[in-house]
Amino acid sequence: MVGIGISKLPRPPRQYRLNKIKGDLKAIVRFETLAESIEEDQRRGKLIKRAQKRFSDQFKGKLNRRARRLSDRLLSSKNGTPCPKSMASRRYMRRMRLRVHGWLWKLVEEAVAPAFVTMWRANWVISADKLVDVDPHKLIKQLRNDLSRCMPGPMKGWLFASLHACFDSSDNTYRLHLHGQAHGDMIDRIEALRTKWPRKYLRSQGHGDTGSITIIRVQTDLPKTVTYSLQSFWNHKFFHNPTTGERQMIEQRRRIPEPYHSLALAWIDQFRLEDMTLLIGLRCGRDGFVCAN
Repeated sequence: MVGIGISKLPRPPRQYRLNKIKGDLKAIVRFETLAESIEEDQRRGKLIKRAQKRFSDQFKGKLNRRARRLSDRLLSSKNGTPCPKSMASRRYMRRMRLRVHGWLWKLVEEAVAPAFVTMWRANWVISADKLVDVDPHKLIKQLRNDLSRCMPGPMKGWLFASLHACFDSSDNTYRLHLHGQAHGDMIDRIEALRTKWPRKYLRSQGHGDTGSITIIRVQTDLPKTVTYSLQSFWNHKFFHNPTTGERQMIEQRRRIPEPYHSLALAWIDQFRLEDMTLLIGLRCGRDGFVCAN
């Protein structure tokens, strides 16, 4: 059966819609409202325009035109208006996340011993001025190839992962990585990444207290871990402490400083959800995620 693109997933059953959860689950996860998403789009649109004026040397040619168009689309995001079809739009990503998270929650709940995973690759530390040249397809292909080669035999089980990033203001770099859910043989393969290629995947790559491979096998707080598998906000995670002179990790959610926040939004705007996600052993259909093996 031919599948559909991940951005075409229908709404999940009501019990798996994160904006409809009630009772004890509300204490575990809070999903943004439509009004909050629209407000964030407005804020992003204004920040981009402001960044273009203040940091005009960073926005030139095609990049400047793309940022201007994106800003106009985000500022037009209001109740009763069409949703901007852009991954840089919090409103659009809310719609996508409601669908993806809902079906992924159902998949994880019905699976035996799935795991939440995070994968950092050493060469995915991107200088701010080089982000414009990054092709997410190549990054995802690199990881897919590594997973295929790290153990003998065909890949079994399944994996859903999406590209995410945090910003390090101590050296003005974006640190790209993937979060997701894995099952079966794919968990063993992800574990094997750091033993087969320690220079690519071990903790010693300058990620602060964050290991390059994280596997959480016991998920007692579903659906919270599912919501990390596809995010709509890049964090300002690391910074240089001028008092101590040390590089520190910020635990709380914080917006990336300008112009790097607006540059990241302009970069993301070029791509579709299909471009930023990795599915192995899964396909998308009218009934959500379907195991392919």
